[in-house]
Amino acid sequence: MHGNNENRLHMKLTIHIGTTKTGSTSIQEFLAKNRETLLAQDVLYPMKLGPQHHVKATVAALSYGKSPDLLKFCKIDTDEAHDEFRAQTSQALAQQIAQNPTVKHVVISSEHLHSRCVAPQDIQRFRDLFCQGFNKIEVIVYVRPQIDHMASLFSTNLRHGFSGSIDDHIAAMLGPNNAAYFDLQAVITRWSAIFGRDAVIVRPFAAVDRKNGGAVKDFCQVAKIAIDGPKITQAVVRNESINAIGQELLMIVNKGAGIPAHMRGEVVAWLEKRFTGSGFKPSASMCDAVRDRFAQSNAWVVATYFPDHPEYLQPRS
Repeated sequence: MHGNNENRLHMKLTIHIGTTKTGSTSIQEFLAKNRETLLAQDVLYPMKLGPQHHVKATVAALSYGKSPDLLKFCKIDTDEAHDEFRAQTSQALAQQIAQNPTVKHVVISSEHLHSRCVAPQDIQRFRDLFCQGFNKIEVIVYVRPQIDHMASLFSTNLRHGFSGSIDDHIAAMLGPNNAAYFDLQAVITRWSAIFGRDAVIVRPFAAVDRKNGGAVKDFCQVAKIAIDGPKITQAVVRNESINAIGQELLMIVNKGAGIPAHMRGEVVAWLEKRFTGSGFKPSASMCDAVRDRFAQSNAWVVATYFPDHPEYLQPRS
C-alpha cells in the first residue's frame, strides 16, 4: 500500500463485509454519523473510502469489467482509469491515516465486499491496497439462514422493478450465478484463505438483540468500539422490509400501473414509508429446496462456529 505505514504498527483494522440484509446500512450510518466522536476515541471510519458505505474499497478490489453498475457510479470506463482509481483510493486512505497519528483502530464497512468480491484475487487485491501494516486485522461477517436472507432481498428486488412472486424471486436466487452469494461456507473460506481463519469472526444474525441496539450494538461490541458516551448519536433501523400489502402494490406498479417513470421513485418511497413489516412468505416446497441446497455448507458453519446453537441457521417459523 502507498504511504507511510510506521504509525500502524500498533493499529487494528476491522473489516465489516456484511453479509447483505444483516443490518449493514444501520451500522454504516451509525459509524458515519459518529465519525468525529469516534475519532476522538482514536477510531477512524475513513471518509476517503465513501461518506457512509465504503463502496470505493470494493470497486478498487474488483477486476475491471466486474460490477459495471459500481464502475459507472465511480466514473470508471477503462482499465487504465480503474488502475488510477485503485492507486488514488489506496493513497487517500494512507494519507487520512497519516493525518491522524493517534488513531489506534480503523474500520472499513461494505456489504459489497461479500456480494461482489467473490474471486480470491478480488480479496487479495483488497488486502494489498488497504490492509498493509496493521498489527491486527479482523473480518466480521454476519450470517443468517438463506431462505430468510432471500425473503428479505425480495423487497429490495421489488424496489428495483421486479414484478414476479416471491417464489419466482427465490428460484432465481438459487441459480448457479448466485451460489457464491449465499454459500456461507464458501464466503467464510474465501476470506479465511486470504486473512487467516483466526481473523474471521462469524456472527449469527439470529443472535442479535434487535430490541436492544440491534446490529449496531452487536457490531460495536464485537469490534470493541465504545458507543455509550453522551455525544454518541444513537442508531436507527434502516433498509427495512416492505410488508405483504406494500409488496403486492409494488408488484402492481412494476407490472405497469400507468405511473409515469419519473414518478416511480416517489411511489416506491411512499410505499416504503407506510408499509414496513413482514412480507410474503415463500412456499413450503421452496423453503425445502433452499434448505436442501445449503444443508451441507450450513452444517459446516454450525459445527465450526456455534455447535451448541444449530438454530442460528434454521429459518424463522
